[in-house]
Amino acid sequence: MVDLEIDGELAVITIDRPQARNAISLDTMDALNKALDGAVGARAW
Repeated sequence: MVDLEIDGELAVITIDRPQARNAISLDTMDALNKALDGAVGARAW
């Protein structure tokens, strides 16, 4: 549904829900928040 890829300084978050035309449901919003937290957590400050 939501995928996080990190490559060095770059984080790419992809929504993959073609059956729903990538609409953001509550579950998708939760997955996006977790992906953003993961991207921030992976960054070395």
